[in-house]
Amino acid sequence: MIRYKRSGALFQLWKHNARWCIKLLIPPEIEEQYNHVVEVILLGERNRADIVALRENLDKYAATCNAGDLEGWMSLWTDEGIQMYPGAPSRVGKDQIRAGMRPAFDHFILKVEIAANPEIRVFGNWGFLRGNYTMSMVPKAGGETIKYDGKYLTIVEKQADGSWKTARDCFNSNVPET
Repeated sequence: MIRYKRSGALFQLWKHNARWCIKLLIPPEIEEQYNHVVEVILLGERNRADIVALRENLDKYAATCNAGDLEGWMSLWTDEGIQMYPGAPSRVGKDQIRAGMRPAFDHFILKVEIAANPEIRVFGNWGFLRGNYTMSMVPKAGGETIKYDGKYLTIVEKQADGSWKTARDCFNSNVPET
């Protein structure tokens, strides 16, 4: 492992499974200067393209929610996807996921924002995404806006056409229950 220090940040460089990896360690006193992921793995062109595609899927996830487009949102799921909704049994398959999410799309104006720089990892035809998000739900019939601050862990599967779809999704609140 090679260590290099510059502007108060420490870089580590090493080889793992025939790939070069670099990690940026940022001390707390200068952390605010960096508004991006602190770990980068140099994976080669194929994985880089997959990571970009998965970041675009997160953007589509938020855009379809914000547009009230349930079917567009559902297109991001595999047919046998599983959604592990907080405080409820798992929703298995697109029909259950659609039925469970329809009330949110029908009765609320959604505003979803995915936090910048989620963790995205790719392992062949599988990958995962982990990060934070905020959501506001404005009742279409009027009333108080519901605000949500949460985190997610999503497992994705690469499809035969090269696209990525959500196979498993689990999310919950960052705010303790009162």
